[in-house]
Formats: sequence, C-alpha cells, structure tokens
Amino acid sequence: MVAIDRDLAALATARGWGYISPLSEDWITEENYLSVIDIGPVGLRHPSTDGHAYLAERLVDALRALAVPAVAAAETPAPGW
Repeated sequence: MVAIDRDLAALATARGWGYISPLSEDWITEENYLSVIDIGPVGLRHPSTDGHAYLAERLVDALRALAVPAVAAAETPAPGW
C-alpha cells in the first residue's frame, strides 16, 4: 500500500493535482485500528460501520482543505481589475 500511495502521490504532483493520502496523514493508526477496521476472517480487513463514518469525515475535511486554496484563487481578481 505504501508503494501505491507513493506512486499515486507522484502522479498527482506531476499533473498539478491535489492528493489526499490516508497513509501519510495517519488516518488509521495502531490506536484506532480496531475501532476503524473490522477484523474478519484471516486476510479480510475492511472498515467497520463506525470506520466508514470516520473515514468519510476525514475525507470531507481533506477535500475541504484542498478546495479552499482553489476557491480563494478563483475569487481573487486579476491585477488591474
């Protein structure tokens, strides 16, 4: 997952896109793992119901953070206006 995250971040950067990395932003940690991830049969790990809600909140916050600079830039008048 770390290699995929790194590759996606590099591709987004090369294109000038924002990138949200749950890995580098530590959305899931040792401390919250059991409340975020449902421990099912061996090899099957998936967000729990509470985990989905938590990850959705984190995603909304991250999207807002990405959008704020873009909105501010769009609202700034061009020089001389």
